[in-house]
Amino acid sequence: MTSSSIAPLVLGLDAATPPASVALVRGRHLLASATGPFGPKTDAWILEGIDSALDDAGVSLEQVDRIASSIGPGTFTGIRVGIATAGGLARGMEVPGIGIGTLEALVEAALLASDGVAAAVLAVVDARRGQLYAALSVADRAPATGMTFEWGPDLLTPADLVDRLGNCAPISAGTGAAAYDQVMDATRPIETAPLAVAVARLAAAADANKLPALEPFYIRPVDAVPGPSPLRDNPRSLRGSGQEDVR
Repeated sequence: MTSSSIAPLVLGLDAATPPASVALVRGRHLLASATGPFGPKTDAWILEGIDSALDDAGVSLEQVDRIASSIGPGTFTGIRVGIATAGGLARGMEVPGIGIGTLEALVEAALLASDGVAAAVLAVVDARRGQLYAALSVADRAPATGMTFEWGPDLLTPADLVDRLGNCAPISAGTGAAAYDQVMDATRPIETAPLAVAVARLAAAADANKLPALEPFYIRPVDAVPGPSPLRDNPRSLRGSGQEDVR
């Protein structure tokens, strides 16, 4: 484990927004990062991405002190891939698994890209179906836990988001601005490093006594629901089959 005088070595993952990414940081210093496919191939790539980042940084997985993942909002499958990978590795290595909100990480990424001078940052992710996940931060630096947004996180239409911004013309980070011209026109999109870099940096800065939980954060209700099951809908159907009645 890391001594109190040495910043923790943190592995950060993001599979909630494109592109999927991994990063290794020591404190706030980036050691290595990698990006990969977003979507059905992410789960197969992410372990390869971790190996690549470890090789580039010249460290082993056993040296990692914390493992963090973005926890949403974002795509349902991507959130689960990131959390499952981070959680599985953290449990196996007996190190903390840390959850970082996607929108908090986007604010951090924007501040990094703007050298920390942005007065206002809009974190905005394309939620599809003509909607956006969005939050506005006016902080000069994104804290690792308990970020206080000016408003949000919310699920908004592009028109509602522009109305909410009013005369504010923030820097924007995330997939949402590029998805809708009216949001692009109302903000100042900025290109950021892979989101896993911000995830890892925020996790490195987190108070060891108050580490954020590695649990999914959804704004929109999850679409996936259990399908019909005779065992759940009619548990008595097992009787006489030699199996236990499940209730």
